[in-house]
Amino acid sequence: MKSSSAPTSFKDQRPAAFIPFTILCVIVAATYVVTKIDMVNRPALKPISAKKEAQPSPMLGVRAPDFKLKKLGGKVVTLADYKGKILFINIWATWCIPCVEEMPSMERLYGSLKDKDFEMLAISVDKGGEQVVKDFVEKYELTFPVLLDPYSKVAESYKTTGVPETFIINKEGIVIHHQIGPLQWDRPDVARTIQMLVNRS
Repeated sequence: MKSSSAPTSFKDQRPAAFIPFTILCVIVAATYVVTKIDMVNRPALKPISAKKEAQPSPMLGVRAPDFKLKKLGGKVVTLADYKGKILFINIWATWCIPCVEEMPSMERLYGSLKDKDFEMLAISVDKGGEQVVKDFVEKYELTFPVLLDPYSKVAESYKTTGVPETFIINKEGIVIHHQIGPLQWDRPDVARTIQMLVNRS
């Protein structure tokens, strides 16, 4: 008489062995589908990694492309409206963490220069509508002008590859600096350099 404690044969174990394998296959397939959906729905512009290797900018030394954009609040402005000023153009998005990190320093820089020959324009590429941008501005108590570029037209004309990217334009309308990625804009050496540009006639 066979003992009831005798081990089962490999043939008997085989159906049970396939259960974990089947579950693993389902998990892998589901992960693939979710990843594909995320790739399709993610924003066109990506946050720039702080480790991204700097490349020569095609914008340096060229005349800044003109644009016409709606300002948060309704007014339409153009680049020509700021002729004769040092212009600080920051292209950003509310979902971009590096953008959020650098904005307090932008606000402080703006506060120290806003009454001089200087203007700061933060151009949002958010596609979620004006309210999303407005809520962000109110949350972080930003006072510099914010423009809306939901179709990334300006971002394209300025040849950006991600967010944030910043352009410093001199009083003659020429791009003299292109910053890829975030920066502490109120850092003494940076703020002093911009102040010198503003003071030049």
